[in-house]
This record gives sequence, C-alpha cells and structure tokens, in this order.
Amino acid sequence: MLKLRLLMAESFHEQWSITKIEGGWIYGEQGIDENRRYHDCLKPFKNLNEDQQYVEIMTADEILKTIVALGYSIKLLDPKRPLPRRVNLPNK
Repeated sequence: MLKLRLLMAESFHEQWSITKIEGGWIYGEQGIDENRRYHDCLKPFKNLNEDQQYVEIMTADEILKTIVALGYSIKLLDPKRPLPRRVNLPNK
C-alpha cells in the first residue's frame, strides 16, 4: 500500500499541474504569483520538497483509508504492468 500511496500522490500532483498549465500557469521559483500565474510547485513530484509532497501523500492516505473503511479492498492484478506515461514538467 505504501507504493500505491506514493503513486497516487504523484498522480494527484500531475493532474493538478496539468490543470494549472492548461490555465496558463508556469513554473516560477519565486513562489506563487496569482497575477502572473507563476507557481513554484509546477515541477515533477520528486522535485517537490517534503512539505509539498506530504500534502499529496496525506490526500492519498485519506482516500485509501476511506476505501478500506467502506469495506472495499485493493489488489494488484499485474505487478509487471508498466506505469502510465508521465507528463514532462520543468525539472526545477
């Protein structure tokens, strides 16, 4: 489940990034600027700092806990299946 949690967190970040980029946002080292549409988190998940990653990981945790609490289970059907293609974000 730990690997699933990280994969989900990375996917959440990627989807958030796509939405931002489609809305005209770009990477900006200086933080977040609503007017210029700069955001310092528009970079690959692995390049986020621990605090930024933590937000996505906790979201994944809560979703997984909810799924289990509702009586569902999660099973890996094919461990050799390749991961989906990732979006190329700036490597900042």
